[in-house]
Amino acid sequence: MKTKTILTAAFVGALAFTITTARAADPLPSWNDDPAKKAIITFVEKVTKPGSPGFVPVPAQQYVGQFLAAFKEFPPSQKPGSFSMDQALETLQNAPKATGD
Repeated sequence: MKTKTILTAAFVGALAFTITTARAADPLPSWNDDPAKKAIITFVEKVTKPGSPGFVPVPAQQYVGQFLAAFKEFPPSQKPGSFSMDQALETLQNAPKATGD
């Protein structure tokens, strides 16, 4: 009975270690492997690795963080502009006709 318990615990531990190692290797495990995922990972590695040409120094990171925090404190008062060509054509067709005096 003890042997079975020890083997079960060892199996569960090995499985947990394998899953943890696999997740650590992939920073975005829920994403599909596509060009967008690879581009994001490459960009983040480039801007966070000291000595690389695209490295963003810590003071700049702090400044950007403060800038983005301003949007949390003072959110934009307007909704982003969005329209479709169908909406634009309908608006033009329903607009009052101009008279050429």
